[in-house]
Amino acid sequence: MLSYILRRVLLMVPTLIGMTLLLFVIVRFAPGLTSGGGAFGAEGAMQSAQARQEAELVIKKRLHLVDREGRPISIPMQYIYWLWDTVRGDFGESVQYHTPVSELLKQRLPITVTLNLLSMVMIYLIALPGGMLAAAALKLPSVPTLLLSGCRRRSGFPGAGDGNDSLIAVRVDLVRAVITAAVNG
Repeated sequence: MLSYILRRVLLMVPTLIGMTLLLFVIVRFAPGLTSGGGAFGAEGAMQSAQARQEAELVIKKRLHLVDREGRPISIPMQYIYWLWDTVRGDFGESVQYHTPVSELLKQRLPITVTLNLLSMVMIYLIALPGGMLAAAALKLPSVPTLLLSGCRRRSGFPGAGDGNDSLIAVRVDLVRAVITAAVNG
């Protein structure tokens, strides 16, 4: 059991690296990343070509696309800089609100957590008793009873014994009965 838990924990590392790489690629290579609002700039005023180039250079430096002298930074180093900023909580500045994203998160996080907690409470107060009542109305066994009794359906997978075993411990007619009860009320 300890080796299983250790394997699962160790598998989290490449999964986390893969997720951060995917997010980095999506964010970094999105079109218009360094445009800074186009010819009219972020504030909407017409800019000269030189002003646009300077604004783009500032954005590129902030995003670690170029170094202090304006030379391009390699993509692996960009990823490391981006990951370091993310770990420190430096998510940059919002394009829409022109404030740090971390400040916006601090403002919105309490509301988000409250809504998530309320929805979880509603799920447990409504969905679980509703499912138990539906099962009782159909005189169906409870979920723990089903899981412990090992209800089976025909799988047809190789190595599934005589064809009557299944890793999916669900009985098709039971699912149909529950769905029918839910639809008919």
